Amino acid sequence: MKTLGKVVQQIVNALFRLWRWWMADITKRQGIGKIASISIGLFVICCVCSIPIGLTSPRRQPIVRPSVVAQETAIQEATAQESTPLAIAAAATTTADPTATISPTSTPAPPTNTPKPTATSSPATNLEQAVRGKLAQSNRDLERIQSVELAEDGVITIWWTINDNLTEGMIKTSAKIDAKDLLQAIDESGVNYTSIILQGSFPLVDAFGATEERYVVKATYSKVTVDKIVWSNFNHRNVYVIADEVTIHPAFQD
Repeated sequence: MKTLGKVVQQIVNALFRLWRWWMADITKRQGIGKIASISIGLFVICCVCSIPIGLTSPRRQPIVRPSVVAQETAIQEATAQESTPLAIAAAATTTADPTATISPTSTPAPPTNTPKPTATSSPATNLEQAVRGKLAQSNRDLERIQSVELAEDGVITIWWTINDNLTEGMIKTSAKIDAKDLLQAIDESGVNYTSIILQGSFPLVDAFGATEERYVVKATYSKVTVDKIVWSNFNHRNVYVIADEVTIHPAFQD
């Protein structure tokens, strides 16, 4: 049951990340592209919804016609009548030779090739694998994970880019979800660390109208703080609240 629950949770998380990617894809498209993205997304949703319906619908039992049953019964009776006493006697007298010996089966030789030990990955490599691919795809022609650093003192620093979205409120929510997903990925990776620093960037327009990619979120979490999180009940809206230190640009403050 625990395994099934974990699988269901993974499916739900995957569908949620697919939903966020679809919303982001709709946002960056214009005109016919936006309509096509919406239509394809609805078609995929209908296909996914039809799978559990097909799996849970009862299977129809095959209909056995009386005429077919009668025909099969007649064939069996005719076959029984065709057995002659001679054939029965021959079958009764056919016995195994008591003098015959059974040769022992050969035992397969144990394999001579011993598996070679695989090299263990470094903590930095495990960290990279844990966080990359955890976030939804970028919709701003920038890598979602800009850099991952594991210092000698155990401080993990991650620089990531925040995706654009339909509204300012959805952009702020996406940033919080990203921070929560990154923290959970590090916590579940098994990498030893002392603290985590998350820095998220987003393009801002200054007073002169120039657009510049700037870091709008910087949150620091000690390992003691992260160890207190119960991921099954944790709400991403509290990801800044529990931070040991946090700096949020006014444009990203609630």
